[in-house]
Amino acid sequence: MKKLIAIAGICLASATAFAETKPSDASLNELLTITDSQKLVDGMWPQVEGMMNNAAKQALGNTSLNGEQQKVMQDANAKIATVFKEEFGYEKLKPMMISIYKESFSQEEVDGMLTFYKSKAGQAVIKKMPLVMQSTMTNVQTQMSTVMPKIQKIQQEAIEQVKAKADKTPAK
Repeated sequence: MKKLIAIAGICLASATAFAETKPSDASLNELLTITDSQKLVDGMWPQVEGMMNNAAKQALGNTSLNGEQQKVMQDANAKIATVFKEEFGYEKLKPMMISIYKESFSQEEVDGMLTFYKSKAGQAVIKKMPLVMQSTMTNVQTQMSTVMPKIQKIQQEAIEQVKAKADKTPAK
């Protein structure tokens, strides 16, 4: 009987040892620090503002704005940017990021990432990622300028079709 209990105990201990452990907050904080996550988040704001400005221009179409109208649009975009920065700033995102990382990665995986990001190749990724993200956002922005008219045309056609199929019988 003692042998059976000992074997069961060893099996249980082995299963626990092989189970993936959730990463510690300390290791996740270190990962976010070493990868310059705050710098990456803060670096996206100019691209977001550029996309907002382009979206506002597209919404207005070919309308030329006078000085006062341009000021109104600039003020509105600045207010929107402020809301985005307040709601999606690094300090607000960090707890969410830690939670997502904790649910997505094991301690062993986080340790591996830390080892990588401390390496020469990892440091190169960290250093160059903001440029990669900026280039990506610029390209997406360019693509959006050609996609948005197509989307607007589809929306307009759908609105016209909905209006054409509207029940012309007056409601009683």
